[in-house]
Amino acid sequence: MRLIGRQSELASCRSVLDFRGTSAGVAITGEPGIGKTTVYRAAVADVEGSGIRVLSTTGRGEAVTVPLAGLADLLDPCVRDVLRQLPPVQADALRVVMRLMPAEVPVDSALLIRATVSAVRALATPRLLVAIDDEQWLDADSKRLMCLTLSWLSQEPIAWLVSVRQDRAHVGLPGALAHELGPRFTRVDLSSLDEGSMRALVLERFPGQWSPRLLRRIVELAAGNAYTALELARETAASGDGLAPTARVPRSLTYALKRRLDRLSSSASAVVRAAALTGRPTRRLLQRALGSAQAAAGVSEALTAGILVACPPDPELHFSHPLLGEVVRAALSPSEQHRWSRVLAEAVDDPNEAAVHWAAAAMEPDERLAAVVAAAAEKALAVGAPARGLALAEAAVALTLDHDGRTAWSRRLLELDCLIASSEFARARMLGHAWVAGGVPENVQGELAARLAWVEGDVPAAIRLLHQAASRLDHLPARAAAVGTELARRIGVLGLRPQHARNIARTAVRHARRAGDPVVLRSALAIDGCLAALMGEPDAGDLLRTATATPGLDRMPFPYQSPETRLAMWHLWRGEVDAARILANRVLGAGRNRGVWESVWGIRLHLVEIEWRAGRWTQANEHATLIDEYARESSFGQAGVAAYALSLVAASRGEVDRARRIAEEGLAATQAQGDLIFAAQCRYVLGHLELSLDDPGAAADWLDPLVPLLAPLGEPGLVAHASDLIEAHARLGRIDEAAHHLDLLQCSAARLDHPWGRIAGARAEAVLHMATGNAQAAVTAGAHSVREASEAGLPLEYGRSLLVWGTAQRKARRRRDAWHTLDEAVTVLTRLGAVRWAALAHAQRDRLVHSSQNILTPSEERVADLVVQGHTNREIASTLMVSVKTVEANLTRIYRKIGVRGRAELITFRCS
Repeated sequence: MRLIGRQSELASCRSVLDFRGTSAGVAITGEPGIGKTTVYRAAVADVEGSGIRVLSTTGRGEAVTVPLAGLADLLDPCVRDVLRQLPPVQADALRVVMRLMPAEVPVDSALLIRATVSAVRALATPRLLVAIDDEQWLDADSKRLMCLTLSWLSQEPIAWLVSVRQDRAHVGLPGALAHELGPRFTRVDLSSLDEGSMRALVLERFPGQWSPRLLRRIVELAAGNAYTALELARETAASGDGLAPTARVPRSLTYALKRRLDRLSSSASAVVRAAALTGRPTRRLLQRALGSAQAAAGVSEALTAGILVACPPDPELHFSHPLLGEVVRAALSPSEQHRWSRVLAEAVDDPNEAAVHWAAAAMEPDERLAAVVAAAAEKALAVGAPARGLALAEAAVALTLDHDGRTAWSRRLLELDCLIASSEFARARMLGHAWVAGGVPENVQGELAARLAWVEGDVPAAIRLLHQAASRLDHLPARAAAVGTELARRIGVLGLRPQHARNIARTAVRHARRAGDPVVLRSALAIDGCLAALMGEPDAGDLLRTATATPGLDRMPFPYQSPETRLAMWHLWRGEVDAARILANRVLGAGRNRGVWESVWGIRLHLVEIEWRAGRWTQANEHATLIDEYARESSFGQAGVAAYALSLVAASRGEVDRARRIAEEGLAATQAQGDLIFAAQCRYVLGHLELSLDDPGAAADWLDPLVPLLAPLGEPGLVAHASDLIEAHARLGRIDEAAHHLDLLQCSAARLDHPWGRIAGARAEAVLHMATGNAQAAVTAGAHSVREASEAGLPLEYGRSLLVWGTAQRKARRRRDAWHTLDEAVTVLTRLGAVRWAALAHAQRDRLVHSSQNILTPSEERVADLVVQGHTNREIASTLMVSVKTVEANLTRIYRKIGVRGRAELITFRCS
């Protein structure tokens, strides 16, 4: 099981445990449940994988009553290997401890110390790790022996690894390690896990469908403690409803917390109940709800008991642990919840929060209250608080008197909007389809179909729903524009039919202009400009730049639909990564500010591609990982997005098996969903991977089906497959096909003044020239590709272009130039982390060295070898019994044949 969120702590352990020649020690410390054992086990596994002998045990406290149980467990079974090396009396003492022989006489303490030290010293050849988990529970006698052994063997090649509770980090074996080893001892303190790691941990251990709202609640309640998070997730998963909004607290956690709460007085109990039911409890609010005297006394007692803590500014109070508030809420009966909600509704100042409490206090439907709550939900959604809006919208639906009326359906649609904005896609689909099955009024069908299309992963099904919506919303310009924009995106981008979608997009623009809403207009202009770019219209960039001048990015409910996103994509396709990054980060910030995580997720995909092309693969992988986490948390329908993002980075890094698995799974899922663009992207990754493995046949098999699929497009950089396809065909001897695709690529690059197209086209042209035997023309084309890639700041393109150029120079017998070019290719690709492409560059450079050896005569070989060994011309002449002039003549021929300019380059060339 992979380690989540603790890579830096594990790296600290590794740096210490990678010891040489002397002792070193690590203590992993932290509060109970924080993940000490997980990091400990990962560190032990690392050492075991390196072939070092490991002695390990786990403290078991009062559960084990056998004397010296920890020592026996630590030494067994490795000590059997060295017992014969020990003096018989020491060996027998250890046999008694390990219950290998009866204790005929009591074992002397001093004898046992000497026996333990001798055994551990013998086991430390050549190196040894002594590892103890939960050291605080190790029996006292074993702990004492380990401390003494450490003192005796502090200079031996032994590493010590212990995990220990934070309050015991300065005593026992950790204290002895700090004292005996000094600077060779490191303490690794585990802090709380971050929210992303906590979510990933729950999803890893409990795969399945989780509501994002529920997952966030579990993370919030766990407060960074891995054990607590897993216990909450285990209990909730056992309840069978991962889409429910409420986490289940296990009895094992509830019991201890409830005992603390039960010791409070009635005043303090009232304070914590009121605090548990409001988002921001303050002294002033509690005084208004309970009265000054009771609130003051209750707050003071709760603070003293450690139930509540005062946070700056002091009037604001919080539970010392989120689980305390959860236990308080769970213990309230329905009547108590209603009563406290009424009290708080009258006490709070914020009308929106008051609406929440009034809704919770309601005992039956109330249309007046439903209207107030629905208005609060709309406001929360508008200001970027969809989670709060969702709770209010659900309450508004429940409070509505006429469940079949138009007002009730408008509130159901608001609930769907809040679910979508909260990334609760599975629940939105479930509710929407349930409503359809139960019958929907005709005047609601178009709006409901539009929302169901938004959460539908199957592209043809979504298109059918959008057509249905469009036919019913034509009389509402703003809604018609929104539906037309999404329909154009589904058909033109996901379905790769931009010509068909363009008319739909233009109609959407007309509807948006008629509606007079700049936010709606921005989305329609964005998709229109995007389709123009896909069709290869030279003015597409100008269209998108003009669209960004329309104000309203910060007011867009879904910033991913903005012209800034589409302009970033246009720059990305052209290889203009700096301009693309600026725009993409602007959209990322807008999505975060509005709390619309689907928008954040969408723009992260383009940031993966931007950072990948820019050679910043660590950042690309971080974005890809977050995309994958979001897709799993939210049950978002498009299965291919995360697969493409993860496999793109993995393939480039040479993680062959992982990249193949992810991309092939993504391809199967996208084909089943009719998602043509991401099916194409997954195919591109697989073809790119095979080409990096020097298998042009397999690459062509993956890439050939893209030709008819992408034929309607005029943008060469959307799926960056063209140069790989040309290279594969050229190397397979399919010259006519390669030449045809090259002509298409270069014509598009020239017509669009396309930087990436020029780089890829020149490199592909060089490969084609080499395939036809025209090495000199290949050198010229390769030089163009290298220059363009260097100016564009695209490291992978630059490294690959150097590889092709150096290969062409080798074939043109320009060996010195080839050696320098290929050496630069190896450096660039290795630094980038493109291990498979770097291996190809290595192979070409090795062929250059080998070919130079084949063209030297035996005499020249001997002279070259002696030069490499550092001999002067006179020393070489003496060794070979020839004249100095003969040596000089041989060197002149060697320099000319190999293509170097002197002794220094000859030595470097021969030693590379």
